[in-house]
Amino acid sequence: MYSNIAGLYGGAIYNGETGIIIMTNGTIRNNQANWGGAIALGVRENSFTFNGGSIINNIAQKDGGGIFKEIAGIYHYVSGTLSGNTPNDYKAIE
Repeated sequence: MYSNIAGLYGGAIYNGETGIIIMTNGTIRNNQANWGGAIALGVRENSFTFNGGSIINNIAQKDGGGIFKEIAGIYHYVSGTLSGNTPNDYKAIE
């Protein structure tokens, strides 16, 4: 997923409800949003498992250039590249 723009959450992917996302390959890059330039996990119980691929060079205006996780979201890192995201690669609000 390349060069998407979202107003608030998740430039490429926003998992705001009870969904389960597993990334096993591919690239998410050059996306933008206020929170979670690439991926945002909302306040409901949902999950994102990063099991390969790349999340690179995404931009968030507020927080979580790569991945932004709210209180109830679950993030599992298994493997893959998470780098070059602005302002940070991963931000969790607990």
